[in-house]
This record gives sequence, structure tokens and C-alpha cells, in this order.
Amino acid sequence: MKSNDIVELLNVLGAPNSTTFVQDSNDQQTSTWTKLPNWDDFYQRFLFLVPKNDSDNNKKNINMLMQVILSIETIPVPPKIMQDILKLYIGKKNDDVLLHTAIQNPCFLTDTYSVLLSASPQLNNHPPPLSALWLLLHQCYACNNVNVAKSIIDFQPSVLKHANPMGLLPIHAAFGYRQNKRSDMVRLLLQEGVKRNIFEDGCGGVFSSSKTSDSSPIDLALYYLRQGYRNLEDNDEDKEDIGDKWQCLSICYDVVKSSKPNFQLLNYIIQHSINMDHLVKDIVQRLDIDLNASDDLGMTPLLVAIQLRKVGYIKTLLKIRNGNCAKYRMPHCQIDHKIYRDCYPLHIALQLGLKWEDGLKHIHECYPEAVSIAIPFDESHLYPFMVAAGNNALEECYRLLQSDVGVVESCEVNDITMLQNMQFLLLKFIANDEGHYHFLMGAVLSVLIMIAYNYVA
Repeated sequence: MKSNDIVELLNVLGAPNSTTFVQDSNDQQTSTWTKLPNWDDFYQRFLFLVPKNDSDNNKKNINMLMQVILSIETIPVPPKIMQDILKLYIGKKNDDVLLHTAIQNPCFLTDTYSVLLSASPQLNNHPPPLSALWLLLHQCYACNNVNVAKSIIDFQPSVLKHANPMGLLPIHAAFGYRQNKRSDMVRLLLQEGVKRNIFEDGCGGVFSSSKTSDSSPIDLALYYLRQGYRNLEDNDEDKEDIGDKWQCLSICYDVVKSSKPNFQLLNYIIQHSINMDHLVKDIVQRLDIDLNASDDLGMTPLLVAIQLRKVGYIKTLLKIRNGNCAKYRMPHCQIDHKIYRDCYPLHIALQLGLKWEDGLKHIHECYPEAVSIAIPFDESHLYPFMVAAGNNALEECYRLLQSDVGVVESCEVNDITMLQNMQFLLLKFIANDEGHYHFLMGAVLSVLIMIAYNYVA
């Protein structure tokens, strides 16, 4: 095949300047085709002109022609035509540069690329080298060619679990591209991982860490979102990139929820000490998160923040939706192997020893009515100030009774330990003489009198 033959074939396809294509391949990306390519006419002419020998010059010219037609974005070469062309000359030697050329074409058909993959001697070994497929996927990220990436995964699904020399899975690498919409590729990789069920987490690899770090895809989604806000500038490109990072997080969240309905993203964030309390409100709104929904242990985000003493998260959560999460009565939850039933966050916070200034004050302010609600602890029904008394929490007991001293009139206690603690607190208040013990003394004495009366009776 001569250069003139290539020019004739390109004229059949409608090249604007066929000679330029032959002389300078750089113009392939910028030239505009004068008409839609007629692949049937092209193939018939190709059969007439194709050389019958395997000289190096013929192979070079045909390879150049192939690279040109693979870059056409108007109507990409159909898979049947591609298959027939490959049979004519690539069966003996396939230059894998054709694979990389096709990746650059955003309109390239998945089925056609599958034909290219199947014809590649490098990849058609048994099994094919996953490292080569990993690199092809990596190139797909650079040009955001989701169709080609899909055909690579279809060709060898195990590439999803293959780590490169740096220990990165394909899904880890997909998060690293800023110049394109990474969310399209993240969605494809996670959905394919779920569909093929090849990851132990059952969530398409969302929780799969790389070998060189502890970062999983959901960790990376959260990390890049935080970084995006730190680097955010007042221009459209940065705003678009932030939107794409939110989309990546949403994709990860939806994939996990489809497999683990009780997964709570905020619980995960708080438990893993991820500094995102300034973004919690946006996360709740964008992902439509129910703050009263619980995980497999019955834990809501507020309870997790209370358990781990995350004061910033406690304050932030209570500012969302009028602090409704403080008004939710938990039917059942498990903390440190202990079961709590029918409790409000205030009761659990007191039981766990949360201090007044470490978030207890804000929980109380959001739902002060909880002070007058007795809940079951072991075999007793205790009011919040009694729970504080049981933990020798001097300040907290005082603050709670100060907000509703009338609660002592409803006390019915039959626990000798509680009686002893109340006596101890009374003596401690008197000994400390902090200026407010006179107020509390009457309340505590009233409780002690009623307790003693119940014991005598």
C-alpha cells in the first residue's frame, strides 16, 4: 500500500485534506471531516488496495491509516469493520499503539474497542498481563473515556482488583485526576465492582485500602472534598471541580447504601476522626441524610459524637434542623458492649460521663424537657440528675436540677447506691461551698427524705 492509496481511502471517508493526514499526523486531532464516513464504501476500497505482502513499508502505511481512522469522532469505525480489517493484517503482528490511539477518541465504541483488545497479542495471553490493562485504564482516566474503560473491564474483570507497583487499585487512581470529570469513571468502577462481586466488602471496593496507605475510595472522596474547599478560588473551574467531588462522594455513599442499608456516613466520618465538622451541614443536605437513622448497633451520629467526646461534631449536629437529633428517643443502641433502651441522648451522655462544657450543655439546651423524663437503667427508672448523681457528676447534677427543680417531686428510687451517691453529693456541695449549694441542698434533701420514706415504707 502506497501513500496515494491512503489518500484515496481517506477521501472516501471525507477527510478535509487527506495529504495533510499522511504528512503530519498531528493535524488529525484538529481537522474537521467534510462528510460523515461511509465505512462500507471504505472497507470495499480497502480490500481492493490492501497489499498482499507483509513488507515493513506496507505495515507502516496501514498502521498509520489505522491510527487515522481510529481518531475519527463523527461516526467511529463499527466493530464488524474493525474486526475484518484486523483479520487482514493484524493477525500476524498488532502494534498496541492502536489501543492507545482508540482511547483518545471519546466517541469510540465499546464493542469496537473490545475487538481491538481481543486482537492484541500482548493482551491475548492466558491470562493477559493485568499490568498492561491497568495502564490502559489509567489512560482512559486521562481522557475520561468511560466506554473504552468499560470494554477493558469486560475483557478482564479481575483488573479491578489489580494493584500497580505503588499498591493502587484502578479505583484509587481514578480519584487523582483533576482535569476531567472523575465522577464518571468512579461510578463505572464501583458499579462494575458491585455487579461482579469481586471485592470482600461487598460494596464494589469502596472500603478497599491501597497497599501503601489506609485510604479507601470513600476516604479519598472525603479527602479530595476537604482539599477542594481549602483550595477553592472564585472561578468557574474550581466550582465545577467541587461539584464533581461532591458527585464522587454521593456515588460512594449510594453504592454502600445499596449493599449496607444501615451504613451511616456521618458515623463513619466521626469514628475515623476525619476533620469535616464544617461540612457536616452540607453533607446532610446534599445526601439527604436522616440524623436519627441508626447503624447496625443502633447508633446515630449524635450518639457516636457523644461516645467519642467529639465536641465540635456535637455542636454542629445540634445546629442542624433545630437540634431534632437531641429530641429523638433511641429504641435500642449498643455502646461498649452495653445495651441502652428507650433513652434520649441526654441520658446516654450522662451515663457515659460527658461533661457540661463538653457538649452536655448544648444537648440540654436543645431538649430541656428530657430533664423530667425518667428512663430505664438496669432495673431502675432514673431521671437525668439521678444518672449524674450515680456518676458523682457534681456540676452536671446541679445544672440539671437548676433547670427543673420540680423534678424531685416525681422521684421514686429504690437503689441503695443511688441513695449513697446523693448523700455524698450533698456533703460534697457543702464542703466545696461554691456559692450555689444552698439552692441544691433543699432539692437533694427532698430527694433523700422521699428515698428514706420509701425504704421505711
